[in-house]
Amino acid sequence: MQERKYLFIEEQECHDMIVQTFLANERDHYIHAKNLERFSTMLSVLEPGNFRDSIQKLHDDTMQRIKEVEAILDATESQMPLPLDQIASLNRLKAKGLL
Repeated sequence: MQERKYLFIEEQECHDMIVQTFLANERDHYIHAKNLERFSTMLSVLEPGNFRDSIQKLHDDTMQRIKEVEAILDATESQMPLPLDQIASLNRLKAKGLL
């Protein structure tokens, strides 16, 4: 795909959007990892039955989602601005109340 020249989106805003996207995916990964821990703990003590089967499905679905989010994070990492620009983006997003 050919890179598009944007008329109205400034470089700082592009940086902010990538940083915000990366942060959202990190948060997604974090909560899925916590859910996976919870489901694993539950599976270790639950008796066989419908509820255990439901938790097993949640566990398996969560493992798949974690793999997807990790792939998204890996791909997004190469789009991230330089470290100093990342800090500046975080500061701008905080100032706007978006974090």
